[in-house]
Amino acid sequence: MPLPRQRPRLGSGSHCAAAVDAAVAGQDAVIIAVNTSGGVFKENPTYVSSGVALVIEAMKRHSVSRLVVVSALGTGDSRPLLGWFVRTVLKDGLLKLPSQEHERKEALTRSSGLQWVIARPGRLTNGPALGRFVAQAEIAPVPGSIARADVAEFLVSAGHDPADGRAGVWIELGGVT
Repeated sequence: MPLPRQRPRLGSGSHCAAAVDAAVAGQDAVIIAVNTSGGVFKENPTYVSSGVALVIEAMKRHSVSRLVVVSALGTGDSRPLLGWFVRTVLKDGLLKLPSQEHERKEALTRSSGLQWVIARPGRLTNGPALGRFVAQAEIAPVPGSIARADVAEFLVSAGHDPADGRAGVWIELGGVT
């Protein structure tokens, strides 16, 4: 899907209110795809959600109503879709801080008053886009992995078409081989 104009990327500028404001101004939609891995959570466990809050505030100031947020499979009511090992050892153990941040990010999105879509992909792979994936607005199993390129395709389509009927929903994403 072609993008008709330049799309700003914030990177680490997502915590600078002026940078966020400038990036949001004039846009039709915002896609938030922030990596929750790394050691930043030990110093600031709300690093991602504080950036999301700044983006939401800027969107309201500039009347940008369409928000697409990447979360993770197993967040919120999709938790039962994870197996015992992933849920207990990884999500509640090794990845506890990033998992909590996904929960906060989703809560901010849901309460934003914006037209939102939360994408919850399964395990991300580096393979090429296949264009064959499951995107469903129900809590049900999806294939366990999906190419990052397919997730990107979904995010752009969800942000591009406000009439796609998916506003205010979680979308579970999984690849199909």
